Amino acid sequence: MRRYFYVKTKKLKLYQKIALIFWIAIILTTISFRIFYPQYFSIETIGNLLSKNNSFTLTMFLILVCLRPLILVPGSILTFAGLLVFDAWTVFIISMIGVTISGTGVYFLAEILGFAEMLEARFQHQIKNLQPKIQQYGNWFIGIWSAFPFVPDDLICYFSGSLRFPFWQFIFAFTIGGALPIAIYSFGGTTIFDYLLSK
Repeated sequence: MRRYFYVKTKKLKLYQKIALIFWIAIILTTISFRIFYPQYFSIETIGNLLSKNNSFTLTMFLILVCLRPLILVPGSILTFAGLLVFDAWTVFIISMIGVTISGTGVYFLAEILGFAEMLEARFQHQIKNLQPKIQQYGNWFIGIWSAFPFVPDDLICYFSGSLRFPFWQFIFAFTIGGALPIAIYSFGGTTIFDYLLSK
């Protein structure tokens, strides 16, 4: 495995190797932090953090949504935390803006990290054969994947960037598909909170 990883990363440019090491370090640090301090990633903790910063609450919420792929917080947790402070429409709009920004970032991050080169080096023949189908059905696949709430949508961003799927087609399908679970969490979460508070 070590030899395989070395061979596949040997052809990467220097900035790609540095970025890859930096990215791995961030992910490992975040995973470790989540394991030892899970309480900081709860709905209540994030909601309290937002409510204590009245002057920058919206900005902080947007930043958290944009950085979600790095801090490894599920979108549902951020949405519910936002509902403790904002109304459903505000949470929905900010979440949509943040998801579009983060999706764009992850898409281009795949190129910066050299995932495209490593993928092509390992699966060049398969990718060449699948390319027509990817171009033909890619929009539907991306849209359905991002609309399904129980799978990590960051993976489809990395996948699309690694396969160099056209960006504007990707971001359109990703945003439209992602609107469904965000709407369910935003407006459905408000209904759940109202019901619990009425008890």
